Amino acid sequence: MLQDLGELPRARELLEAALEWGLKNLGEEHPSVAARRSNLAMVLHGLGELSRAKDLLEAALASDLKKLSEDHPSVAVRRYNLAMIVEAQGDPGAALQLIGQVLVSEEKSLGRDHPSRAQTRATMADLLFKLGNDEEARREVREALRAVATQPEGSSHRRNVEAVAARILDGESG
Repeated sequence: MLQDLGELPRARELLEAALEWGLKNLGEEHPSVAARRSNLAMVLHGLGELSRAKDLLEAALASDLKKLSEDHPSVAVRRYNLAMIVEAQGDPGAALQLIGQVLVSEEKSLGRDHPSRAQTRATMADLLFKLGNDEEARREVREALRAVATQPEGSSHRRNVEAVAARILDGESG
């Protein structure tokens, strides 16, 4: 909640305490510890502390992979968040590889046309576009648009996909 309210320093303080408690009382590989690392990483991302955020997410992902399947939703979330940090660090190619893995996992766990997967696909399109692969980016964003077309107009997935699509398809003829 503090993160949503923009109170990142206080959120950081509480999440660091929660992580410390978890490590002491639950152990390095406990799923709650992975979740706490992930949550702290996203607050640190918001504070611009990308290197530590990346380290925490890599540790959370490694822990999840020891206990969960490759296609588990928690693994996909950790990879997606890691991709966002890697991109923010200036490596859209590495971010694209991670997003590709997320798409494979999401298709197996959520299905091909799930709105969350459509949003991930739009993220992939955005990365492809940034890397200069305009044609593939357009193809991916069109598929994402198709997948969210039945969602209510105000839904967050549909709005997010449409925003990416507008950037990528802008200037393209009808």
